[in-house]
This record gives sequence, C-alpha cells and structure tokens, in this order.
Amino acid sequence: MTAMARGSLRAAGRLLVAAGAVVWLGGQGKPSGAVHHVAMKAVDYEPKRLVARVGDTIEWANDDVVAHTATAKGSFDVNVLPQRRGRASMTTPGTFAYICRYHPNMRAEILVEREAFRPGAGQQEATPGPPGRRTSDAGAARAS
Repeated sequence: MTAMARGSLRAAGRLLVAAGAVVWLGGQGKPSGAVHHVAMKAVDYEPKRLVARVGDTIEWANDDVVAHTATAKGSFDVNVLPQRRGRASMTTPGTFAYICRYHPNMRAEILVEREAFRPGAGQQEATPGPPGRRTSDAGAARAS
C-alpha cells in the first residue's frame, strides 16, 4: 500500500470517528417529552381529559371510517384521515378544550402543566432551611 493510500485511509477513519461523535453528541440534548395517545372512534375522543406537560406530544389515532380533527382554536389543528395518526407538541401550559371541526359534538380537553422540575438537569435541588428564607434559587427563573 502506498503512503498516499495509507494517508487517505487514515483521513477517512478520522472522518468516520468525527461523524460518529457528532451523531452521539447530537443525542445528548434535552430529553424528549412523553407521548400521550388519544383514540378517535365511534365519533368520540378517548380519553376525554388528558394531563400532559410542556414538551409532551399528543398523538391522535383515527380508528373511524371518516376524517376527524383535533382543533383547539389558536393552539393546534390536527387533521387525521381514517386509519391514520396525527400529532401535536404541547409548548404552552394551560387548559385546551378541543373539538372535531367535522363533528362538533366531539369534545375533549388537555391540561398542559409546566415542565417538571428535574434535579440534576442543570439546576440545583432546594435544601431545607429556616422558614421564610430561600436556600436555593433553583425555581426562581421558573416563577411567573
């Protein structure tokens, strides 16, 4: 093998290692939220009420023979064809009543809570202290 060929192989090897590191590090970001499932069947939603957190995804599965939507005015509008699925990510806390635009008698609600506090996720856990005295500012940035 010539020196030039060995150099090319080494360069290709370094490129593969670097690409692997990028892929590996790319998966180290913020953990994704939970996926909650809602069935659309018999011209109804099941469950009728769902509690999720900011960052979670809602997935609607249309088990009916007609199209449905999950529509919360000003928040999300997911059109789901028969035997298909549709998704929406929850980005804002609050209570979101939604309907099917095609069948307005289909009604449900999603309560989206603020993202859960996770110690070790770049924040400190509060430590006990005397009443009326803040011992950690861990939650100060989250208050609104």
